[in-house]
Amino acid sequence: MAQFDKKIGTGREHASTRIRVLIVEDDDDTRGLVERLFHRAGFDCREAADVASAMEILKGFWPDVIVSDLGMPGEDGFSFVRRVRNLEMGQFLPVIALTAFGSEHVRRRTQLTGFDRHITKPADPAELVQAVRDLVVHVARV
Repeated sequence: MAQFDKKIGTGREHASTRIRVLIVEDDDDTRGLVERLFHRAGFDCREAADVASAMEILKGFWPDVIVSDLGMPGEDGFSFVRRVRNLEMGQFLPVIALTAFGSEHVRRRTQLTGFDRHITKPADPAELVQAVRDLVVHVARV
């Protein structure tokens, strides 16, 4: 557990510096696991099980990063990121695809659709947390 704390963080970061993350994932177990991981890293998270719920959350919670599944019933992650990019400040919002689809074709499609990163499930927890942190730092520098 100490190794996990060193890589991820302890969740005791100052509230005003907490990274805000929206998790969009239709699988309850996966969504809960990612939320717990991010909470432990000190992130302020909101969760949505589908695109409609995520769009509603964005009306009152503007995240620093979105982590979204691709394969969801109804509207998929590709449609979601296109909708985000059409929002007033959406083109500047980093979005990570967290998906079981790892083929080169899908990776290319995520890039062309507007995702900033593609991480294949099952993801290494430290890699996922670091990807969020890296995107926040990158956007802050731009």
